[in-house]
Amino acid sequence: MAPYRCVVIGAGLAGAEMALNHVQGYLEHPRCELVGVLDKDLSRVKDAPSWSTDYHALAHWRPDLVSIATPEDTHVAVFREMLLYWTPAAVFMEKPLATTVAGCREVIEECARRRI
Repeated sequence: MAPYRCVVIGAGLAGAEMALNHVQGYLEHPRCELVGVLDKDLSRVKDAPSWSTDYHALAHWRPDLVSIATPEDTHVAVFREMLLYWTPAAVFMEKPLATTVAGCREVIEECARRRI
């Protein structure tokens, strides 16, 4: 079976430890392949095979799994932006899912609609 293609969105200061854990986990797991990290600052993680500041890269990387490790108040916006360019089979979003009940509902409903 081919490894799961994984992308981490967010490697910044607010979620740096979490993001690095995701990156390291995907690099070390035998059934995962880290195909890219998406962040505003390309200098934050050196271990990623590919970096981008542009969400268009998601369509090129074609990930099976996307980890969203950004500040909690950006989760829903990052999720929306991701879906403009790619719909992965799975999304791992750091807690909390969103900072509002409405935001949580939006993410849950959109995942159900797209069968994520």
